[in-house]
Amino acid sequence: MANLPRDPSDPHEVLTAFGNAVCDSTDLLIAHSNAGYYLPALAQVRDIAAVAMDAALPTGDGTDTLLAPVELRDFLTGLPKDDAGRLPPWPEWWAREDVEPLYPDAASFERSVAAAPRLSMSYFTSRLPVPVGWATGRRAYLAFGQTYAVERAWATDSGWRVREVPGAHLEFLTDPGLVASELVALGAELGLPEPPRS
Repeated sequence: MANLPRDPSDPHEVLTAFGNAVCDSTDLLIAHSNAGYYLPALAQVRDIAAVAMDAALPTGDGTDTLLAPVELRDFLTGLPKDDAGRLPPWPEWWAREDVEPLYPDAASFERSVAAAPRLSMSYFTSRLPVPVGWATGRRAYLAFGQTYAVERAWATDSGWRVREVPGAHLEFLTDPGLVASELVALGAELGLPEPPRS
């Protein structure tokens, strides 16, 4: 498990923590949501299969990427900040009645709010490296609906394995068995052995 700073302001700290968690026995990286921006640098550590799971992605290589598209940055700029200039936990960026249905129950939503970091705007205006050639090799995309339609289309055009589980952005919480089955299937398509069954 990555030893992440509680409320990171510098994504390079997050990248270092994620990188330290990638060990010699790591066969598959799975990046969800905003963590997709970290996938290029992490997947280049060595030849690791990688799945972007309903994730944002930089759609290029050899340069660097911001950690949010301009529309999201504009939206976040308008949110209230605490005295340290930090945003609310991400589940509270939108109205509760819009976000809570993404979770299995209200208790799961509350746990997510309590665990979510409070990020500053500087986090979203920082840049991460995107190594040349990161998108080649054993790569796949698992979409939950059309939230990241642009990234999914780019992954398809880039020759990635692409699958869809109809559902919402946190489908791995509401139907973990189905999502796990799809990840195992994608892993097999990327040449990984099927994990042992308990």
